[in-house]
Amino acid sequence: MFPLHLRLRLFLAIVTLLLSLRPAHGLLLSTSTAKQERARIRTLPRNSANVFLQPRICPKDDAQQMSPDSVFRLVKLNGVKVGHVREMNLTHSKTHRVVTRSLRPLLFEIPEFLSHKECDLFIQLTQERHLEDSETVFGRGEGIDRREFERKLITKNLTFERKVFCKSLERECNDLNSDGKIGVQEFVEYMDYHKHIHPTKEDASPMFELLDLNSDGYVVYEECSNTTLSSFVEFLYHIEKLKSNPRYFIRFSESTSLPMDKPIIKSSQERIVKLTGLSRTLIEKSEPIQVSLYLPMTPSLRR
Repeated sequence: MFPLHLRLRLFLAIVTLLLSLRPAHGLLLSTSTAKQERARIRTLPRNSANVFLQPRICPKDDAQQMSPDSVFRLVKLNGVKVGHVREMNLTHSKTHRVVTRSLRPLLFEIPEFLSHKECDLFIQLTQERHLEDSETVFGRGEGIDRREFERKLITKNLTFERKVFCKSLERECNDLNSDGKIGVQEFVEYMDYHKHIHPTKEDASPMFELLDLNSDGYVVYEECSNTTLSSFVEFLYHIEKLKSNPRYFIRFSESTSLPMDKPIIKSSQERIVKLTGLSRTLIEKSEPIQVSLYLPMTPSLRR
């Protein structure tokens, strides 16, 4: 038998030989495509975004059948330093200034990226589409009236809902001082994190009192789970009432998405392609442009 180190060397030699015999067409194709793309970038005009972009080329295996604009590129913008200014011809008739305002996070300011006329076109498109209340993962924030609230309760198992809530409340992560019970401030923190209504102590007190059966200023699991269903319903409705308070609205805006086939959208996309150096296909397949109208905080002040 050969010594172990000789067997390992023989094994590596065989593996190397087998790899050298494998068809290299796919590897050469990808490398060739990447070289062609880099060469295309080097031939772009000096005023293009690639002067200050550091591209990383990620061609697909079938890139030889795709147009240059279809090759997806990941690019890293070079901000240079805060206050740095570069000039770029993003349109045929105007030179734009790209100003670095921050490096972390990377932030650029482009004065007059849209002309006044283009802004008017965006506003016109938005009015044609009609604005709707903006939503987030947790909804807009407003609660519902008592009748709607009770209608939704019909399909719920309140005994189970109460148990789930009490189990959630008693978790160690909510007992901030580790004394085995939940005080008012800990209850406020819980409602803030789990119910997304950010109550003050004054707001939370009526809800807390519904769970604090012995009125000692603390809630434990036994008290919570022994709360009557009628009291638990009142507790849930208190949450809805807080959500109806403008102070707890998650967003104060109306928004809409604009159709992607409009000339003004196409023009803006072309400008973004030149600015970022990203693939035109990638830009065109991205999310639609969203326009938001931010409203006064108090509903009575809204137009």
